Amino acid sequence: MGVPPEPVAEFVAALREARTTFDTCRERVAAATVHDDAFGKLFEAHAVHEAYHQRLPEIARDFAAAGEVVDHFVAGLEGGHAIGQVTVPAQSNGASS
Repeated sequence: MGVPPEPVAEFVAALREARTTFDTCRERVAAATVHDDAFGKLFEAHAVHEAYHQRLPEIARDFAAAGEVVDHFVAGLEGGHAIGQVTVPAQSNGASS
């Protein structure tokens, strides 16, 4: 037994909104720059600066990958792959019989 269509449509809409947010974040991170003097006289300022320059493109790729996952999930939902009903196994209350 699957989930009725209306909640699935609402979930897909929320996923699409998340995808848009991922794209916005990716674009902003990709455009971010760290000025050469951003860390001033901090200990290891140059190393920290280099780490930012290395990590920013990695973060942008992470947002792109997250968007691809969302796209795949949305395609599955729109392709008719049902979301099954979730069941939670009974929990033991610690009592013995």
